[in-house]
Order: sequence, then structure tokens, then C-alpha cells
Amino acid sequence: MRSLRAGLAASAESAKVRSRTHVHSPTVDLGGGEWRLKEAELLFQRFRDDLRVDLRLSAAKSRQGGEKGRDEITVETLKTVLDQARIAIRATLRH
Repeated sequence: MRSLRAGLAASAESAKVRSRTHVHSPTVDLGGGEWRLKEAELLFQRFRDDLRVDLRLSAAKSRQGGEKGRDEITVETLKTVLDQARIAIRATLRH
């Protein structure tokens, strides 16, 4: 449990540092496309960081309570939703 807490604390701190670095980095005159790309990358990172904490907490609870079925459903849901998001986003890039 200590290693989980340490991992979660490290992940949270890393996310805070990254968000501060991106928000307060020196301003560069980015074109519209470059700015949108940077914004998309920040959204990906925020999504990953948020879910990573939730997934680790859930995994710790599962180890204690032996609820493996929920983890399988969560992983399948993640795969399905990310596949659908990939298809939808790529469709917007082609137009």
C-alpha cells in the first residue's frame, strides 16, 4: 500500500509540474495549427493523468477485495471508448 501511495503521489506531483510548465512556459508565437496541436496534447495528458490515478486506486481496492470482474469490465470499456474516440477524431482530421 505504501508503494501505491508513493506512486500516486509521484504521479500527482508529475502532473502538477507538467501543467505548470506548459501553462507558464515562455510564449512562442505559434500558428493556429501548432497551438491546436499543443492544446490537443495537453488534453491527452490531462485525460491520462486523471484516469491513471483512478485506475490505480481501483486496482488497490481490487487487490484487497478480490473484485477482478470489475477490472476486466473497466479495461474493456477503456479499449472500446478509446477505439471509438480514435475513429471519430481521425474522421475530423480527414475533412
